[in-house]
Amino acid sequence: MKLHQALTILTTYHAWRIGDDEVYMQKPYEVTKAIETLLNYQIVYVNEMGETVVHCNVSEKPTDHKDKIVQKVIDKFNQRSEVGIKKYGTTLEQNNNDDYFTHLQEELMDAILYIEKLKSIKYANR
Repeated sequence: MKLHQALTILTTYHAWRIGDDEVYMQKPYEVTKAIETLLNYQIVYVNEMGETVVHCNVSEKPTDHKDKIVQKVIDKFNQRSEVGIKKYGTTLEQNNNDDYFTHLQEELMDAILYIEKLKSIKYANR
């Protein structure tokens, strides 16, 4: 997890904890990952007395994933999740009211239409 993602998660979590009704509760797993990310940054600085207390190394650490394509897809899933939570006011995990078979069927039908459109564009120039 990148530093800015960890800070965003913990800021939202803090707002929820103090009662902000405009934010949703963060998943405990995400809060834990955010805390671990911050704990992995070593902080050291020199105070007014010249004593070394903490040093701040806030450069982004390399991702755990070696495959940039995989990381790009993971990032897109995370972004899509955030959009869905803002749009519907709930997580997919918490929402047990929707007809997911119908949603899946409609999404697959759209995917087939997109494939047909792409084929028509690709093969139109032949």
